[in-house]
Amino acid sequence: MKRQAYILSILITITTSCLSQNSDKFIFNCYKGKYLKAYRYLSEEVKPIIKPKDIRDVFRQLEGINGQFKSYSFNCEKETSYGLTTYFTMSFEKMDIDIKIVLNESDRIRGFFVVPIHICKKINRYSPPNSKGVIQKKISIFSPEKKDSISVFFTQPQNAPYSKIVLFVPGSGPVDENSTIGQTKLFLDLSIELARQGIASVRFKKFQNLNCAPNQITFHDEYLVDISTILNFLNKELSSKRKYILGHSLGGLAISHYLDDFDGGIYLSCNLSPLDSLIISQTKYIFNLDSTNSKTKKNYLRKLQAEQSIIRNTSSNIPDTSILLGAPLVYWKSLNKLNSNVLISNSINTPKLFLMGGRDYQVPIHDFRKFGDLVEGHSFCKFITFSNLNHVFIHGKGTPSPQEYETPGNVSVQVVDAIIEFLESY
Repeated sequence: MKRQAYILSILITITTSCLSQNSDKFIFNCYKGKYLKAYRYLSEEVKPIIKPKDIRDVFRQLEGINGQFKSYSFNCEKETSYGLTTYFTMSFEKMDIDIKIVLNESDRIRGFFVVPIHICKKINRYSPPNSKGVIQKKISIFSPEKKDSISVFFTQPQNAPYSKIVLFVPGSGPVDENSTIGQTKLFLDLSIELARQGIASVRFKKFQNLNCAPNQITFHDEYLVDISTILNFLNKELSSKRKYILGHSLGGLAISHYLDDFDGGIYLSCNLSPLDSLIISQTKYIFNLDSTNSKTKKNYLRKLQAEQSIIRNTSSNIPDTSILLGAPLVYWKSLNKLNSNVLISNSINTPKLFLMGGRDYQVPIHDFRKFGDLVEGHSFCKFITFSNLNHVFIHGKGTPSPQEYETPGNVSVQVVDAIIEFLESY
């Protein structure tokens, strides 16, 4: 649920689809300013969340920042872990930007994102680490709470027994099992590298077979149902293995609820600051990367801050299904009830590893230090920072920005080595 300047997003759930003309009709009507007609091409499940005025506001904000919307053209389409996605290039007076449109099985639009230009046209693509000697398989696990199955992805050594397994828990938003951000795949990299060293892992895609409407989702629905389902499976089917849990970004709050159920916890670039505060600070940071001081930027920030005020007003009469900062109010209420700090402080006997990149603009360094305060006096905790790594632990130079995620890269070997050393120690 990260918001970014020039990368304005609508919270979505995505499934596989076949390409139709609906994506072209959607962008055509947006170009013509006919937002009610564009709205007609949305799927029924997102229409309660995304209204015509929301579509209008996105394009008005883009024009306020980048000048008049002059034209658009088809860029390309590609299959992702979520399904078929179509890209159109929008030409504004000041710059070109892509819009990414996702369709459902009925060729209706379930979501759209404004993203950096020419994602599909890039020659360089993500390339996974060498997976020789590694087995990857997908299995289904039944979730009693969902009354349905979820898919999980196992990675393990091919011809060697293993005694340890790590459950990966991703960051916020509709993240896939690889923790894909642009041309990076944090969890896929780690799963392969660990398996090459004799350590198995399991990962999952979020928001599978939700048993609630998108505008009723809570932190429990986002994380805890699936983690509990996988933990029960591991305890039943792999009870002899030592089990560890690893969380990235907001996933750190989730794994804190399970520290006593695992033999160790690993925190990668995890936040303790409230998520609503991080959304505001990230937006300000990215706005400041561009020296243009437009009225649209100021108005957009005021809008976010007004929504934040509603979230923090415990006596508000706003319906729980109202969308604020990209998520329903009921979701923010569920976040505010978390006691993650207490859970971390009380997990005295669980070994923990905390890693953070020095180029991470999404989670502030003082959050990393706060973790140190929470575990003061704990015997088995280690903290490591990597000065040249970003939020997904890939090397970079210069001022960090969202655009660098579109440069293909793999997780630093330093991070892999630190995790392996921790797992071998406990």
